[in-house]
Amino acid sequence: MPHARRPLPLLATTALVGAALGASAPAAGAAPVTTKTPCPKTGTTLAKDVAPTARVYRAGTRLKACVKRPGHKRIVRLLDTWSPDTKVALADGVAAWTTRRLDGEGVASDIVSSEDLRTGKTWLRTTHAAASPATGTPAADDQVLRIRTSGKATAWVTAGGVVAIGVRRVDPESSTLYGEGVPGTTPYRDGRVFHLRDAGAANAKAVAKGLAFSLGGDGDECGGTTDYQLRVPGWAGQPDLIFVYAREDWTSTSGVCS
Repeated sequence: MPHARRPLPLLATTALVGAALGASAPAAGAAPVTTKTPCPKTGTTLAKDVAPTARVYRAGTRLKACVKRPGHKRIVRLLDTWSPDTKVALADGVAAWTTRRLDGEGVASDIVSSEDLRTGKTWLRTTHAAASPATGTPAADDQVLRIRTSGKATAWVTAGGVVAIGVRRVDPESSTLYGEGVPGTTPYRDGRVFHLRDAGAANAKAVAKGLAFSLGGDGDECGGTTDYQLRVPGWAGQPDLIFVYAREDWTSTSGVCS
């Protein structure tokens, strides 16, 4: 009987992170890390982004990441263990990833995590990828087909067709799921994880392929609101849905509006 594989525990302190990365003392003859030292180019790149410059990569079975902001030293972090089943996303200095595990019967499922690479804070870690759809129905184990992140939120689709999103900050007033002919509702939430839709296993891959973050809102040259949205594709006559997970007001500083 296969033994369950446990994900590498997240390291709790900067000192431990440095030790795990072997960063506490540079190798003899190595150039010191300065504000101009770029992120490492070693390992296999899994995702990269700009503003800030960031890279998620694997070194053997270690899942690592680096972020570099102008005028700051680079930060290299050990995120977790890597396997061929690991899914990764990166945006706005936030890394999101899955960690494959096996239960006592050898059944595979994924853990979903998100971390701010600048601070090292893991703001999302759920061990049950199929989010709870309602009170009394607990979240369940499942494998993740695709994971996406905007930095403010991380969304994923499971092999069973469950579409879920974990938000960095819950915005109760803005959290709305709607679509053409579908009145706006607030989807069920357990902690910071919303259950958005159940497409079923047959439609899971198509929904995962079209899952995308976007910006919406309303306003004019003097101000308005920005909606942070996730588009959840429809299937077989079912409409696309939009989930607004955050909203921000903005005002123009242009002299025209003074």
